[in-house]
Amino acid sequence: MVADAVADDSGELCVVYGVGADIFFHRLTPGGEWTDAAVRVNSTLGSALVRGERGPRIALGKGAVVHVVWTGQGASGLCYARSLDGGKRFEPQQRISDARFEAEGPAVFADRRGRVGVLVLDSRLGEAPEAPISFAPAVRWSSDDGAEFAPGEPISRDARDRACMCCEPAAVSGPAGDFVLVHRMAYDSLRDMLLWRWSPGEPSWRRTPISADRWKLVGCPMSAPAVARSVDGKLLAAAWMSDQRVYFATMPGDGESFSPRVRLDEGAAPARQPSVAIAADGAILTTWVSEGAIRWKLHEAGGRAVAQHGSFDFGESWKPKAVASRERFFVLY
Repeated sequence: MVADAVADDSGELCVVYGVGADIFFHRLTPGGEWTDAAVRVNSTLGSALVRGERGPRIALGKGAVVHVVWTGQGASGLCYARSLDGGKRFEPQQRISDARFEAEGPAVFADRRGRVGVLVLDSRLGEAPEAPISFAPAVRWSSDDGAEFAPGEPISRDARDRACMCCEPAAVSGPAGDFVLVHRMAYDSLRDMLLWRWSPGEPSWRRTPISADRWKLVGCPMSAPAVARSVDGKLLAAAWMSDQRVYFATMPGDGESFSPRVRLDEGAAPARQPSVAIAADGAILTTWVSEGAIRWKLHEAGGRAVAQHGSFDFGESWKPKAVASRERFFVLY
């Protein structure tokens, strides 16, 4: 199972996950109880690709609108579906990627004004020899809560900004209708992390490198980054893998640079697939996978000191998901 989740205004978690070749939506109460029955999101039975770190992504829009994106099998491309009633039923799925291009991803973000963005990594700009195994990040916008989407537009046409082809990007929505995206870089085979921010009224995305790890790899490491934002928008946190180690860093919501990276794992065993969440009180939970277990650390507000840490077995899950609901954390796996 590969899961994603976001808390609504009541504190309930809206959860999407892939099982087999289908995508499901379910609600989880702040007390940790599942409500009602799971609802299948994909209208074409058995058409979703759920493998490795590939799974559905979710965002909440205006009112009770739920937006979900995922990777389809074969000619299905990248897919999108929405629910207008809080997840009780979903409209028929549609292809969100352009059929003319190869595509990976996707990620989704939305605000309470009806604006929705779907990030795709695709081949529209052709190959870039100086950025091997990469695609250009592009966004398809909707201004009517997903009823219609405009054609995709690249965030940047500079080869230095291209994204590692197979490491799925991460996205998060802000309280002021602003959006944050994180992806792994590919220029000169350096697989460092890059953050982009967009705010209403701005003509373009703002670019912020997260950490100059200088990890060079001619290939895709298949380990996606994670990003979280505090409820008030005053703190951003990112987590990522670099050369089999996992790190995280923080930045003020209106800042221009991240704090120095902090290594999360310990010892020599490979670590991968980090996740991060920020609670209402500012506490931060980080998780990652190492030696067949999910490791976790609970950081005090601001992210520096570690208050608690531990681990637990996780079975067959590839990428655990940390998520916050008010002042409580959950790990989905």
